[in-house]
Amino acid sequence: MPVLIMITGSILAVIGSVLLVKAIIGRQLSDHPFCRKCRYDLIGLDLSAPSTCPECGNTVDINSRSVMKGHRRIRFLMLSFALVITIVGSAGIGFSSLKRHPALENIEWQHLYQRSPEPALRFYESLNDEEAVHELWRRMTKGTVTDKGLRVLIDRSMQHIADPKAGYDYIWGSVLLYALYDNQLTDAERIAFIEGSVYSSIHLHAAVSDSATQAHAVISYHGVERFMGSWLNTIALQRQDRPVNQMSATSDFRILCTPHIQTINGNPPPTQPTWTSSSNDWAAIEPEFATSRIQVPFPIDEQVLDTTIAINYVLMRNDVIVHSWQQSLNASIQRAEEDIQYAQQIEDPTTLNPILSKLGIYPVNVPTQIELGRGAKDGRSIRPTIMMHSEALFDHQLLGNIRFRIGNDEIPYQSIEWKLRPHTISPRERGMSIDFAPGWGWSGSHDFDETLDYFELHQDFWERAIELGKVDVIIDPDPIMAEENPRIVSYINRAIIFRDVPISLQIPRILARTNNLTGKPMQILRWGHQNPATGSPQPIYAQLIETD
Repeated sequence: MPVLIMITGSILAVIGSVLLVKAIIGRQLSDHPFCRKCRYDLIGLDLSAPSTCPECGNTVDINSRSVMKGHRRIRFLMLSFALVITIVGSAGIGFSSLKRHPALENIEWQHLYQRSPEPALRFYESLNDEEAVHELWRRMTKGTVTDKGLRVLIDRSMQHIADPKAGYDYIWGSVLLYALYDNQLTDAERIAFIEGSVYSSIHLHAAVSDSATQAHAVISYHGVERFMGSWLNTIALQRQDRPVNQMSATSDFRILCTPHIQTINGNPPPTQPTWTSSSNDWAAIEPEFATSRIQVPFPIDEQVLDTTIAINYVLMRNDVIVHSWQQSLNASIQRAEEDIQYAQQIEDPTTLNPILSKLGIYPVNVPTQIELGRGAKDGRSIRPTIMMHSEALFDHQLLGNIRFRIGNDEIPYQSIEWKLRPHTISPRERGMSIDFAPGWGWSGSHDFDETLDYFELHQDFWERAIELGKVDVIIDPDPIMAEENPRIVSYINRAIIFRDVPISLQIPRILARTNNLTGKPMQILRWGHQNPATGSPQPIYAQLIETD
């Protein structure tokens, strides 16, 4: 609307200026000749030759400026009207600056847009009115935008992602995610958005040991910054009258990324990696949404390895292929003349103790009533986890194998690999949640039954831990993990222990709820704390152990 006001102001200012000139020139009352000096009417005087004005004696000549042809009078009514229009138009031209005046700055101009019909907003947008665009966006987030309004936003979004210099603005990526779910993108737009929003990078060690027969590579899959948005898919699916809730909607799309070695030093590889990375969230909301680790064969008689790796992408929606495409990566690595250490080992207590004093662990969540809890798959459940937290940023890696201990009894858990700092361009909290299920992550989509299997397998141990109310958590370093991950620069190479970590019991509850879409009552099975704590729990900090 400010743009419309400025354009209207410009038109009014031009009209006012024209009327102002016409008002000053005035209305012609007669076509008689007049003496310019005294305004005496010279009608009847022979002006075919230079003459003398009878009134003032000035020499008058019809062919010179001494004679004024016709008599005019200023149009005062038009002059007043022209001044008003010119002033209003000038105010419109300077509206952007004028609205910041102290007398006007408290006016909530956005209410004008909120009360505007959508056709008016689309018209304002055609005049590059950014406030109109944001109002259309707001209506999209509420699910009230029409297809025509969404098309305006889609066109704007496509212009944004087509500009390589454009930065991150979650609005445009969100519009395209919404449109993707709402089936509003054309085939060309869908391909441009899907293929453009993802890219891969490869990480290799600078060199491998002289006896190595393979090189470890990490393929990272990234979302392109200017394509990124936030999830609005639930609203889009509700527009299609689909009975989904916010949590289940995020699994609608899934991207599969599969590396494929094309050549090794110009020749086909003897074997192929079988690793496929899968992401349950669409890539356009994550700076790094998945990784693959592969081993590239390195012929023992070769000193340099040049390889080309193709990344096959498949985007699926409800297990139906939406689109597939490919990207090629080239990499080179040399063979060293001796065995090398791939990452720095942090072992000195002087260096480690300040790190461990900032590395805490929170109560271990342990489920009870396991048989009743089977089937509680709600993503918002309090899952059995352990949560570690770094209170400072470090460039070192925590990696190795976790085990739990009560006195002399121990049970194994799983491996961990965590960099003690936020590692995305949009950092989450400086911690890591480790699910009691195969694999680990910030959150889990694991089968909850697999989680509970772990506790049934070690039921006696956990019953004793629950009775004592605490358990030791130990992490043993694993140098092989550093060798297999080229992105690890340094890691803690000493066993560490979190002593007497409290146990937090989780119990399943059947809760009565109302379906937001149907309005009908429903029951859900969800995990929760048995004894909810008041306030935030205090972490238990890590310590070094010499032998264990």
